[in-house]
Amino acid sequence: MTAEKVLAVARGELGNTESPAGSNRTKYGKWFGLDGYAWCMMFVMWCFSQAGALELLPKRTASCGDLMRSAKAAGYWVTEDYRPGDVVIYDFPGGAATDHTGIIESVTVSGVVAIEGNTSQAGSQSNGGQVCRKSRKYNLIVGAVRPKFEEEDDMNIDKLTDADLVKLAGRMQAALAKQPVSATLAPEFQAAVDAQVADGSMEKVYLTLLAGSVDHELTVERPVGRDRHDARRMHVGAGRPALTRISPLAPVRLPGGHEATLCTASIHTGRRHQIRAHAAWAGHPVVGDRLYGGPAASGLMLHAWREAFTHPLTGQRIRVEAPVPDRMVPFVPEGAL
Repeated sequence: MTAEKVLAVARGELGNTESPAGSNRTKYGKWFGLDGYAWCMMFVMWCFSQAGALELLPKRTASCGDLMRSAKAAGYWVTEDYRPGDVVIYDFPGGAATDHTGIIESVTVSGVVAIEGNTSQAGSQSNGGQVCRKSRKYNLIVGAVRPKFEEEDDMNIDKLTDADLVKLAGRMQAALAKQPVSATLAPEFQAAVDAQVADGSMEKVYLTLLAGSVDHELTVERPVGRDRHDARRMHVGAGRPALTRISPLAPVRLPGGHEATLCTASIHTGRRHQIRAHAAWAGHPVVGDRLYGGPAASGLMLHAWREAFTHPLTGQRIRVEAPVPDRMVPFVPEGAL
């Protein structure tokens, strides 16, 4: 059984609607035995059943949360490197933690394209009453259930079908992922990365030591621009929009007994000196940052720690982590990371 067979069933349902509108009554709910209830997961189950692949899922259920828990327990749960055929679970703003699902058809630079039941093109996304093809950003995805599909290795080179071409493209992408970016592709690669920074799908997490006691998460959403009085500094309050989230990890004592806090800082924009300027504005300058009023140290206690982005060529989610530098190691309590 292959992912393409399940997707072929799902594609055949595009445009189907519940009847009457707003009733949650569908053939998927009738098949499952819960007609009249929210049916996005029942649609997924129905598609797998029609393809003869229901046994590839960890559980027959109408609940997104239930399938997620079962997938985690059975080792079917993934949170990166999504693939066609994965059953994706979403968390939409203002809803439940696991409030919608679909079957991934393809992976893009900024998210996935999925075939979903009980959604809509313009109305409710988690109870819209229609089967639709939807593009979703990575920041809406909780994770996905990875069915135990067979590897599709029976390619007919002489007469390539559409399915064969999709398969071949996947193999080419996997090969490209192992190659350095060429000078020809570098501009397109950089443009794709820049787009991820702009739409917020690139994750950048810094490790930092901030002066004083930070006992709760800080969200600083203030513009950052050049300081008219000091060309070396950036000024908070005027300039381009900037968003920084600071989360405390552990209290630390500096030499001399002064309080400090080991924190992570996540940036959702990429302004010059953004973390340094925002932290100082919040009253907790980076230790070692004399330019912004931080206490003296052997160096700037700010480190680009973790980053996650989508490979522009393969669609794979790439996660990297840089080791904590020697200058910061003495200020990282055991178990803090």
